[in-house]
Amino acid sequence: MNLRNRHFRRQKAQLCLATTKALSIVDFKKPFTLHVDMSDHTVAAVLTQIADDGTEQPVAFASNKLNQTQRNWSVVEKEAYAAIWALKRNLVTGLLGKG
Repeated sequence: MNLRNRHFRRQKAQLCLATTKALSIVDFKKPFTLHVDMSDHTVAAVLTQIADDGTEQPVAFASNKLNQTQRNWSVVEKEAYAAIWALKRNLVTGLLGKG
């Protein structure tokens, strides 16, 4: 299985988990991991942290619909945009109510 498929499957699993389990409480003393993905029409991001039991837990989700110009971008451009968009969206500072 290639890297892209692994990332997609991991993000899909995290999204499925989010529908059955509450988001984890943020611990600002721990590092965050940002995962992004894209489709033909949407970019998405999930912000995670490693819980005390060693599992990766989601703490925030975000998605954004692409406009017509963005839909014409290459896969690499869409994935780069997803990361930049998620960082500009300030997922972490948004958790503080400052985003």
